[in-house]
Amino acid sequence: MRNVDEASELTHFLSVYYGEDFETWWSGLDQYLDDDPPEDQQELIQEIEHVLADRTRTDEQLGDLLESRGFYGYLSDTPGGYRGWLEEIARRVRAHLADA
Repeated sequence: MRNVDEASELTHFLSVYYGEDFETWWSGLDQYLDDDPPEDQQELIQEIEHVLADRTRTDEQLGDLLESRGFYGYLSDTPGGYRGWLEEIARRVRAHLADA
């Protein structure tokens, strides 16, 4: 697995599908699932798990990490915050791969 601090699938996902204008929190993910191959989707899950494995990282720090990777959204006020959103992204990608 590539380091998330380098060119990574997570960076690609965030910068391309959540970089600027996106309709809803899930529209970018839906487009990603249509556009990107299963191998990349599996790598995205692994990278999200790697980021979330550091339980000492605060929600603010997660937001800073996502922003540094091209994410233009604000989730601190939402239930679950950035951690919850990433967990749900990984869950939905897993479900998509299982249905494929």
